[in-house]
Amino acid sequence: MRGSSSLAASLLRRLRNSRDESAQVTAAEALGRLASNGASQQKAVAAAGGVPALVRRLCSSKSTPVQYAAAMALSEIARGSRSNSLQLVQAGVVPAMLRLLSSGDGTLQVALCKLANAAVAVEEFASPFVAQGGVAALLNAVDSTANMEAECAALGAVAVLCHCSQVALQAALDGGAAAAAVRVLETASQPELLITATSCSIVLATAGRDALLAAGAPAALLRALSIAGSDERTQLQVAAVLCNLSVDSLPAKAAITAAGGVQAMVQLLSSSDAEVQRVAARVLRSLADDARDPTQQVFAASGGAPALVALLRTGLSVQAQEEAALALTGLAQRRAAHRQAMAQAGGIAALLAILQPDHPACGGGLGTLRCLILDGRFQPAVMAAGGPASVVRCLQSLDAAVQLQACAILADLTRYSPENRAPVAAAGAVPALMALLPTQLRQVAMLALHPLVVGNLASASAMAAALGCAPEDSGHEAKVAELMAEVQPGMPPEHLVGAAGVCVMTSSPVGPAAVAAISGLTPSQVGVEVRAAPGCGNARSLRRCGGCGAVRYCSEACSRAHWREHRVECRRRQAEAAAATAVSQPQQENQHA
Repeated sequence: MRGSSSLAASLLRRLRNSRDESAQVTAAEALGRLASNGASQQKAVAAAGGVPALVRRLCSSKSTPVQYAAAMALSEIARGSRSNSLQLVQAGVVPAMLRLLSSGDGTLQVALCKLANAAVAVEEFASPFVAQGGVAALLNAVDSTANMEAECAALGAVAVLCHCSQVALQAALDGGAAAAAVRVLETASQPELLITATSCSIVLATAGRDALLAAGAPAALLRALSIAGSDERTQLQVAAVLCNLSVDSLPAKAAITAAGGVQAMVQLLSSSDAEVQRVAARVLRSLADDARDPTQQVFAASGGAPALVALLRTGLSVQAQEEAALALTGLAQRRAAHRQAMAQAGGIAALLAILQPDHPACGGGLGTLRCLILDGRFQPAVMAAGGPASVVRCLQSLDAAVQLQACAILADLTRYSPENRAPVAAAGAVPALMALLPTQLRQVAMLALHPLVVGNLASASAMAAALGCAPEDSGHEAKVAELMAEVQPGMPPEHLVGAAGVCVMTSSPVGPAAVAAISGLTPSQVGVEVRAAPGCGNARSLRRCGGCGAVRYCSEACSRAHWREHRVECRRRQAEAAAATAVSQPQQENQHA
């Protein structure tokens, strides 16, 4: 620190005392390099009186190189330092900067804009700078200079000012900042300038959305994206601006789509940068909310749904997967063609893979899956892929919205599709839904329980067990009956039969009356295995197997279909019954004798 102070003092003496222009330039440049070495050196230069000395050279020198070197040194002294920026204001640098910015000297404008860029992040500098017309001066520099570096620094300073101050943001919008940024995007080819213009557009996009749209921002942004090629910084910036523009604005969505935004964002989904993937998917999610035909047709033609499915499967971050799932939900809600494209692209398997209770994309995945299930055409594929187990797993989530979606899907799968009820029950749906009854989701859980337990011994047993109904404790039967009255209010018994697939109940761990109260079956049917053909609703008119009598069938066709699986067990039971009869007959004869 002591060495830095001594060096700063020596350089300042040379700056003040020398009449040689090149010596002054050398001293000012050396002060700037010293200040750029860290906070302690920056502080040492300021403490030695560097700020007022450099401001005097900036204001009074007739030499542009000296003024340039002084402005660049001041930018290093001010960068990130509140106290040094306040010294700049006290030394009168703001009016000098505004005067020199309008001089038209492109080289000097570069240094002044860099000084503004370094200092405006500090409120003590930004407030007087804006109050004295700094925003207008910077925008004038953007429009008038032919120097790309000055243009870039001026736009960057405007972006920082607008980010830090609402007053500056309004002044920038009033001064035509949106049009200036769009003009740069339309004409520039240098990556740094494009990034600066997109940064400025990001800040303006919310409050100045109409101005950006009027200036043609979507097309200009997509031009910048095409020029930047694989530059991930520009990709991210452009996607961020489009995201801010499109939120809750149908005119903005339409303009972005018409400019080719959907196609461009679909291409960015394959980026090697996780954040680019996420923001691109977020833009597509916003655009997918536009239900009008032109937008939906562009999505279909651009392969939007398959690309989002691919991101769902291979996204570089769970946040990108979450945005992809939500975007797919928006598309699935809009068009049957999108749902078909998702299914053909392997969407069902990809959706089921993210259905984990703690996965950020779980809610969006459930939303998309429900759209496919409600379509009807995709229910068999969902069932075959193990959908019930994945959905039941989501009931363990700590997010009530996820639990609600899962309950709704289970109800959708089983309410009008009896063939789905046994597989859903076998996936553990009944106890999982029962666990939700004490919560605010009671109603929707009951709605999902209803088709599962009525007419189904296995599900009824699981429900009774969840209620704690032991075989010897008949006190729970009233509770079961009361609960079932809530599940099936006013519905006649013939509409409650839901046996489908295989309904198995070989030995009941709960009281027969409790199971009967839940399932709607008679107590005499409890305690034996029950078979019903897929889609069969005849779960009450059951006939026993003619061999063992331990299995009931809804029809002869169902019995024949089950015979290959049942015959070994049937013959074993017949042999056991015959052996038991053989043992009992001698005993009976001895008793008669």
